[in-house]
Parts: sequence; C-alpha cells; structure tokens
Amino acid sequence: MKRSLVLLITALCASTVSASSLWDNAVELYRSYGDLVPGRMDIRFEQYNRRDELVSTDASAIEIFLDESGEIASRVIKAERNGKDVTDERRDDPSSGAPPFGGPGDGESDNVFAGLARSPFDPAEQANVTITRVGPPERVAGVTAQPFEFEHRTSSRAVNRGTAWLAAGTGEPVRLVLTVDPLPRFVSDFVMLQHYARDESDRWVLRTLEFDGAGHLLFLHRRIESRLIFSEYFRSE
Repeated sequence: MKRSLVLLITALCASTVSASSLWDNAVELYRSYGDLVPGRMDIRFEQYNRRDELVSTDASAIEIFLDESGEIASRVIKAERNGKDVTDERRDDPSSGAPPFGGPGDGESDNVFAGLARSPFDPAEQANVTITRVGPPERVAGVTAQPFEFEHRTSSRAVNRGTAWLAAGTGEPVRLVLTVDPLPRFVSDFVMLQHYARDESDRWVLRTLEFDGAGHLLFLHRRIESRLIFSEYFRSE
C-alpha cells in the first residue's frame, strides 16, 4: 500500500513537471519566433443578420514590409466589398476595412479587444498568465496535443480566457481558442481561434486567425465571421 502511494505521488509529480515543461517550451518558441512579421495578410469578413442571412462580405490582401526608414509599413494589394473592387478606396482609407467589433490592437488602450494582440506565450507576459492542464492529450490537426486552460490578464479590467493545445512531444502550440472577459456591452458573443504551424523555413508561426462574434451595431443584430491568413514571414530587425 505504501509503495503504491509513493509510486502514485511520483507519477503525479512527474506529470506536473512534464506539463509545466510543455508550456515552458511554448514560451521559448515565442522567444525565438515572436518577432516575426507576416509579409502578407489575406483577410475576409462576413456579416450575418438575426436570421443568419449573409448581408455583406469584405475581402482584402495586405502587403507588409519595411519602408526606407526601417519601419513596418503596409499596402493594400486588393480589396473587394460585396464582390465590388474597392482597392483604391481602401488605399485612401485603410480603416474602412476594419472588423465591425474591432480586433487585436484596435482602438485605444482601454479597449478590451486591444489585449488580443498580446500572446499568452510571450515571456514578458508570464507573470500575468495562469495555466491548468486539463484532460488527456487530443488529436488536433493531425498532432497529439495536450490541452491547457489559461487566463491571461491583459489590463486592470480585462482577462483573456481560453484553451491552448500544445504538441505533446515538443510543446509547440497547435491551436488556441479564447474569449475576452468582460465583453463590451454591445457584444454578446466573441471567440478567437488561432492555428499554428511550421512555415517553409521550418519556423513556428501563426498561420490563421479566426473571429466569430455577435452583437448590436446601430440597433441591428449582426454576427461576424472573419478569417485572416498570414504568410511570407520576415524579421523586422
């Protein structure tokens, strides 16, 4: 009996160390690749009404590059709204293609969505992140991955809560899903989904970012689906 208890405690301790090591590995990956910048973003937004009917679509391709002064700059390659080419209009006013409910880094610092731009894997954020290993490993995108629930406090009034799936052998983040707490009063639902993978240069990068949200815009109920695809990563320095 005593021997069994000792073995059980040892196994639990080993499991805890292993789980912690997976998250530590994810943090180290961010340290290595977190400064990569996508050279291209392909973005699509769709709005649906209360009856779940599609009411508008917006699609654009954005080039991101370093300008002559070495600063990150962007240029609209192509943009369409409801199938109509609006590239010139979007170049004159890039904000006209912003998601209706905002997105990562949009708005002022007191916008709860601004915290979505901060990664729970960033080494500088670890004092604001708590994690809990949950359940057995799962198959995610063809990879055996361990799920972790996490809370990431991004400001005095906002917390990102979600689940991250880390590859069981390496700790590489494979998928992350989260929401913001509290949501703004005009937003009833909001979920962000991230997919990670190795790129053609074997670098760990964010491949796609998806948003699904619902709320009221000018007294109209709208549900928003969006998808951002990132490619052609480069280092900003």
